[in-house]
Amino acid sequence: MLNTYIYFLRFETAFYLVALEHIRKILLESTEAASFMWRTPMDFLQRYFGKDLFLPPPQLYELSRFLNYKRLDELLEFEQIRSKEGITHMLPVIQNCTDGSVSLLPGDDFYPSDPQGSDQAEVINLTMMEYRSKTQKLHRIEFFNNSKPLIQLNCSSTDDHFSPTNI
Repeated sequence: MLNTYIYFLRFETAFYLVALEHIRKILLESTEAASFMWRTPMDFLQRYFGKDLFLPPPQLYELSRFLNYKRLDELLEFEQIRSKEGITHMLPVIQNCTDGSVSLLPGDDFYPSDPQGSDQAEVINLTMMEYRSKTQKLHRIEFFNNSKPLIQLNCSSTDDHFSPTNI
């Protein structure tokens, strides 16, 4: 069987949490940002699932973590404590299955020891359910064709972070 690979560029992105009492005027830096929106995490996710907005996997994952908190002050308290632990790099590794794609994350049994060297998406001749059944520890986002993504996490976090929530 001939393997097919999809090449893609990797970007290092940082996420920042800013708590505001009032919406501020924004001056866009034209080479870095094309537009902006002030929205709640749930609103961003609903727009994504409604196909009104595209979110790359890291943004989808991070926004789903915020759903663990009902009040902003709870999230801010957690983030102040958590920020002392440093930054954890989450470099997704893409695997294409017959019925969608899987974005592997650190802690998943199939996550490579050198994710920097994984600059191509490998095609796997299995369904995502078959691929999932071949491992014990899951930390991934499954993107089924024509369906909403599903975050799979059944192993403990190594960085004391809160887990994402599927909606």
